[in-house]
Order: sequence, then structure tokens, then C-alpha cells
Amino acid sequence: MLFSRPQTDIGLRTMMRLAAGRESAERTTVRVLARQLDVSEHVLGLIVTDLVSRGLVESRRGRGGGLTITEQGRSTSVGDLARALEHDDTTPPRGEYGSADACSPLRHALSSAQDAFYRELDGLTFGALAASPMGSPLPLSSVAPPTRKQES
Repeated sequence: MLFSRPQTDIGLRTMMRLAAGRESAERTTVRVLARQLDVSEHVLGLIVTDLVSRGLVESRRGRGGGLTITEQGRSTSVGDLARALEHDDTTPPRGEYGSADACSPLRHALSSAQDAFYRELDGLTFGALAASPMGSPLPLSSVAPPTRKQES
């Protein structure tokens, strides 16, 4: 399932990247993280501000500062954060296709599929995913930022 908002994808990738740090004291900056995730610093800054306000990420300024995931962030359900970032708006649009009631069977099917998707993510935490063999935790400094392909 694709998320309807880019902020959801970037927020989840940010959390996974921060959770992949070996130690809770390992920090990175928005600039470095933006390069690693191939997103703008401005957009990432807004998303990080949201994650900080939720208590999932800690941000420190100055020397020795940067971003790190909190214990609450490590234990947060991926499904819960995805729901929060998506705002769970499942109401179909009204307009030329009639009222929302006319789409009721489709709305029900889509809502059921979305619920199943989130239920699958509910049992996963960022800390558990990062510690799993498939998550292969890496220190933040060991991953080179992605390079963009030059179009000819």
C-alpha cells in the first residue's frame, strides 16, 4: 500500500534511519539525514519538528547536538505512527459521482483493506525492526548518502 502523503513515507524512513543507530547517543543532523533519504532539508525539518513534538525524536542544538530517536520512538508501533501521519481520512470525495452513500460498498472494501494494512504494522516497533537481521542496524556515519543519476 502506498501512503497518500509524502510526509508519512519520509517520517517512517526517518524513524527507521534513526532507529538503525547502534547506540541511543548516536546523533545525526537534518542535513546529513536529508541527503541519506534524498529529500529536501526544509521538508525533513518540518517532519522532524512533528516527530519531536510527538516525543519520538530528540533534537539538541549546538556542539554535540543533532537528532536521535527516543525510547518512546523505539517502542512506537509503526502502524500507530503511520495512522497519525496519514490522518486516516477514508471519506471518499463527493461530487459528480454522487454522494458518499453511493460509494458505500467500495468505501467499506477500501477501509477494510486499510485496516488490515495498519494491523500488520501495529505489531512492529521501530526498535524491533532496526534490531532484526533484515533491519541490519548500521551506524549513521557508515551509510553514504544516495547519489542522484545525471540525466543526459
